[in-house]
Amino acid sequence: MTWVPYLALQYSWAAGTAFTSYAFILYAGTVVPLQGVWNCFNYIRTRQLKHAQELFSDLISSYLGFTPSSTHPFRGAETETLTFTSVSQEVTSKYAFDNYDDELLTYFSIASTPDGLEYDPNYWIASNFSLPVPPDHFPILVSSAYIPNGDAFLIAKRIKKVLRDRSIVASYDSREAKADCVTKEHVIFRIRLYRKTDLDGTIIVEIQRRDGFDVAFQADSIAILDAAEGKNTDSAQNDTFVYYQDDAFLNSLNYTQDTLDIANAILFPEDGCVMYDSTDMALSALAAHVNAKRVGKLAILVARDLLYSEKFIRLRDVIFSNACMSVSVNDNISSSTRYNRIQLLSLEILANATASLRIESTSQDLSMGQALVLHMIYLVENAEFDPRAADLACFILKNTTRSADLSTTENERLANALMKASRHGHEVHADLEMHSQQCMELMYGEIA
Repeated sequence: MTWVPYLALQYSWAAGTAFTSYAFILYAGTVVPLQGVWNCFNYIRTRQLKHAQELFSDLISSYLGFTPSSTHPFRGAETETLTFTSVSQEVTSKYAFDNYDDELLTYFSIASTPDGLEYDPNYWIASNFSLPVPPDHFPILVSSAYIPNGDAFLIAKRIKKVLRDRSIVASYDSREAKADCVTKEHVIFRIRLYRKTDLDGTIIVEIQRRDGFDVAFQADSIAILDAAEGKNTDSAQNDTFVYYQDDAFLNSLNYTQDTLDIANAILFPEDGCVMYDSTDMALSALAAHVNAKRVGKLAILVARDLLYSEKFIRLRDVIFSNACMSVSVNDNISSSTRYNRIQLLSLEILANATASLRIESTSQDLSMGQALVLHMIYLVENAEFDPRAADLACFILKNTTRSADLSTTENERLANALMKASRHGHEVHADLEMHSQQCMELMYGEIA
């Protein structure tokens, strides 16, 4: 409708006869801009519909309810526990990514995907000819590297290795030449590969941070870009943190009580309206305050009160319940992402707290209730779907006394799950491989 008048107008101008027909010029000059308006409408329409759906889901998710449970997962006592109401019985590691860059590249890029290149989230097979060529003035971020005469297959292999060594969960899309990633600190980012131009052999590696922040992400980005360029650097993550500790301040019990009181007030507001953002903030703060690598010996005091003080039984119960939730793949990817994050934060709190108490006394009884142990085994069994959750489950099992309460069948189930998780960790997640092997060593030592 619009291209034919446009081409006719161009031909008329070239022939010098365009201004002989006023009606034709008026018609062509009117409909030609409509092509751009129509393209803009098609581009914006899908984005606005998706945005409206996310706003609606955010409104619903802002008012998360809780339901009572019957058993205390850690101590096995009959107490009140809390859990989110709308969670079903399957696990997922999917995260919500805005694919606006896919829309632009699909519309403007001239690259073609080879017929034999299929989508597999566990493998990244890149080809130079399949990489998109970004259009002119396409905004490439500063966090990128330009690799002259690069080999896309080799670059993707290097990036996959550094993600594995740093225990960054990734889902690969070979057809779109991208990887969607989540760090242990819950930073969500995307890695994209481009060709600079159609004739140039330069390959561009771009890192797009989408959500979350942590100081370790800068080191992750540098390691990924260095690996893509083929630099010989240590790709393993350094978990050393610098913190200041005052012994006089450490001996004060007010700080630990205040820390848990604040978290308790956020998770259990007087008006009963539990918001997702406040829940996320409270759990993130607790995960940091029971991490000895971040706050030193203070984490031992906070962990002891959190796991054993009767004052914080409700706080403890909601953490256990969240750790035992199962997330489903449903139509609302944003909601499943949020539930997954709540579960991971709760598992992180338990992992850090049990590790901190082990620093104080390796003989301290940290036995878990049967329900919590069985759910940890379930998470390990599903390591392929959520490596980070399985890694935290292995870490918790490693720090607790578990096998004494398990039957022979359950011990065999755990051993098989750990071996499977170790093999999967060897491929995609270094921490999962290490912690699952440590669990197996402890199990076989106890059996012997």
